[in-house]
Amino acid sequence: MSSPLFGTGWLLPDWIFPWIGVVAVCGWILGLRRTAVVFGLVWAGHHLMALFLPHLLDRLPWWAWALIAFLAPLLLIHQFIRLLFGESAAGQFTGTWLLRIGDRILAAPFRGLANIIQWLRNL
Repeated sequence: MSSPLFGTGWLLPDWIFPWIGVVAVCGWILGLRRTAVVFGLVWAGHHLMALFLPHLLDRLPWWAWALIAFLAPLLLIHQFIRLLFGESAAGQFTGTWLLRIGDRILAAPFRGLANIIQWLRNL
């Protein structure tokens, strides 16, 4: 199974990466070390990710993809709430949702069994 997410431009278009490299070099020349490091890491990370990740992700089983699909949006929302409201609110949000989802997963077999018993009673 080939992953469409980790091609050459899943997050940003391909044409922007040379410009990210230019910004990194300009930041380095102008003495803006933090800008140069951040943009340089994005540029290098994109190229390393394009080399190694497709081969690694092709070997993942379906349950690992399901876990990634579940955790990635939750972590993105966590970081967004952390940016807006702080670490405490983000931790509260993430913990509450993980608890709710865990309760639903653990209770699902029992709810299914209760529904089957109720259906058999109504026959």
